[in-house]
Amino acid sequence: MSREQDVVAIRRLAEQWHTGWAAADTDALAALFTDTPIVILRREPAVVLGRREVRAFFRSAFDHDRHGLGDRARGTTGRGIVVDDSIEIQGGWASCQSGLVLCAAPGNESKHLDSPRTTAVFILKRHAGGGWCIASLLA
Repeated sequence: MSREQDVVAIRRLAEQWHTGWAAADTDALAALFTDTPIVILRREPAVVLGRREVRAFFRSAFDHDRHGLGDRARGTTGRGIVVDDSIEIQGGWASCQSGLVLCAAPGNESKHLDSPRTTAVFILKRHAGGGWCIASLLA
């Protein structure tokens, strides 16, 4: 794959992440990870290891509104941003930074409340089919 093709594939992966997040779709999020991912989240005391554990963590977080994840996912629209300059590709590994800005319209008000931009760092691994999966997420 050329660098341009890799960048397109990585941007597509980030878009799938943001779509899954906005829908609180834990299955869609988990499907983006390798079988043995490592996830480290700010304000979380533990590291989450493994795809099943990632799915369970996000399901619990969305269902129980832990740390406001449910509020941030449900009833919001999001715009994911991947800066091409942040994409680093080294053989079968890559990294990128992705930002997400969430907007919510409380009640029936026309005024939107914008959250500060949240940045995540994704460490990606090329899978056998040539596409990319999330090996590690630092958010």
